[in-house]
Amino acid sequence: MDNSVFYGCSSLQSIELPNGIQYMGDCMFYDCTSLFSVGFNGTTTEWMEKEINFSSSWLMGSSISYIETNNESLFI
Repeated sequence: MDNSVFYGCSSLQSIELPNGIQYMGDCMFYDCTSLFSVGFNGTTTEWMEKEINFSSSWLMGSSISYIETNNESLFI
């Protein structure tokens, strides 16, 4: 996805990311001050394999739920 696709989107509260996403750039969620929930259509292991640039803390401050292939969710 583009490095700044959601840049400055202060009204964005939650988002669901597809498993097919490979890279999340520096400013993808920069200044998304209302972002509190991120859903990921995959397992915890698959999430950890993604190339995520955490130069901003906006994504890190959100609750991430992993939607496992067996339809169970794990919240951290």
